[in-house]
Amino acid sequence: MSQASSSSRLLLAGLAIVALLLGLYVWKMAPDDVADAAGNDITIGPIDATEIDGQSLTPASADPDNASRNRRARPVVGSAVPPAFPIEAIKRGESGKVILEVVVDPRGQATAVRVATSSGSLILDEAAREAVGRWQFEPALEENEPVADTIEIPVDFEPAG
Repeated sequence: MSQASSSSRLLLAGLAIVALLLGLYVWKMAPDDVADAAGNDITIGPIDATEIDGQSLTPASADPDNASRNRRARPVVGSAVPPAFPIEAIKRGESGKVILEVVVDPRGQATAVRVATSSGSLILDEAAREAVGRWQFEPALEENEPVADTIEIPVDFEPAG
């Protein structure tokens, strides 16, 4: 096993542990009595973290068959932390799906995040926009060179059950 491969695996393992600890912290710190106006429990719906615009989100380093020299930008595993469901939106009984348009530069930074399709709630739209703006991305590749790309990210805010 090469030193670079070993270092990559250690880095991925470290990121997985950090994500797990962060998730446990958020779960423990979340209030137990969060509910909408009707008394239903609230959770954030799933963010489809398997593919975006038909492109797999599996990191290239974890996909030995990825011989492609061209691919779309995609979130870095571990940085795509879903937004918290805003308490004010919960109190108002708001829910919905936001579709964000994200411009990713060749360094993997989100340089612009705009709401392409609103959830119907400004609070939810802004929560999604702010969270995705903090994500890191693997830049798009054209002929194995990093390039800017624009992708869409769906974020669901839906009551549980």
